[in-house]
Amino acid sequence: MASSPSAEYAMLAHHLLAAKYFMLASFVFMVYDHLITLGEEVERVWKQEWTGATWLFLLNRYLTELQFIVNIVSFHDPYWTGKTVYVIQACEDFMPFPGVSTLISIAIAETILMLRIYALYQRNQWILALLVFFWVGQVIVMGTVIRHPTRLELPEGLVGCIQGGEGSYVAAFWLAPLATDSLIFGLTVLKSLEYIYKTKCRVPLIHVIFRDGVLYYAIILSANSLNCFFYYLAPRSIKVIGASFSQIITVVMISRLQLNLRSEWVCSTPRMPTSQLPPLSSPEVREKDKQGYGTLSTVSQYFDATVKDFGKDLVAYEDDGAETMEMIGETRDTPTKCLERVFGRESCVELEMGPIRPVSDGVGTLQTCFTPSELTYVDQVVLISPAVSEERRPIE
Repeated sequence: MASSPSAEYAMLAHHLLAAKYFMLASFVFMVYDHLITLGEEVERVWKQEWTGATWLFLLNRYLTELQFIVNIVSFHDPYWTGKTVYVIQACEDFMPFPGVSTLISIAIAETILMLRIYALYQRNQWILALLVFFWVGQVIVMGTVIRHPTRLELPEGLVGCIQGGEGSYVAAFWLAPLATDSLIFGLTVLKSLEYIYKTKCRVPLIHVIFRDGVLYYAIILSANSLNCFFYYLAPRSIKVIGASFSQIITVVMISRLQLNLRSEWVCSTPRMPTSQLPPLSSPEVREKDKQGYGTLSTVSQYFDATVKDFGKDLVAYEDDGAETMEMIGETRDTPTKCLERVFGRESCVELEMGPIRPVSDGVGTLQTCFTPSELTYVDQVVLISPAVSEERRPIE
């Protein structure tokens, strides 16, 4: 039995309201995350040397915010819907904007991840070629999907210039970046485990890279999979409802990854001097760094500086010529102990989702950058082991 026009109108109005609320909530989440990490951004991005990594960070964070301001206006302004003289033309002309801007935003995010992996693999050209191949394929697939965007036709009385979804191939818009993310995730896990084995699970930075990579992939996999389910199973009026959140969570996670790598406060168990750690970079890379750039072009130098920015902490460990077992000792952490170190369940907790980080003083006592009043608040909202709460004290 066919539904009545009034029932269809009510359902469409309900879906439209849900789409507007969902986009607005996603935007508020992004702005809120930006505000609570603004101090961290100023200290670790704005006040540091500017490289290509800095520009990518700013483009990833600020370009998306500007894009969503325009998107929100198009959802609520009657001019964009056709309630004025130039109804259809305004919305039709605007329709390519959401897809193209999303493609650019995702491409920037994937570029950051690619350079991060390139640095992690000590500038291996084959790894870079593989990543570029997947990146180009992703951009081609996403660009093909959005080549002919369609708008959602709304009846009189409903306001909004909203993109519709037609055809089973539309889900490829989110499956393409998911394929690239899967490759990056696999490469991150392989190299991180190799570094963890070499250093016997005692380099906090590797723990951060491994943990952030796992969290990023799990969240992006969930968000993009949800988008695909909506495309295939939801009514046409809400097929793209999850697109805004997928893009925003990608931007937020990428910003967090960069801020974590630039962090000056690393939560760790008692750490070892870098001279006592085994080399993580290849001799060829370290020798190239020592010799300088020579006759490289300005562009090559800038690109090299950008990659170095993503992996500068990794190349901080220099080889002093000693054997690995002599530098670190004969003991190696058990797998369970290693996992506790990686995911922060040992004698300190890293607040990777916030702008403040605790840090070990190197002798087993945990110091933090919290004030006494802040410590009370942290104890209420963060799960901290009893050993930490007894030993922890603020920096004097």
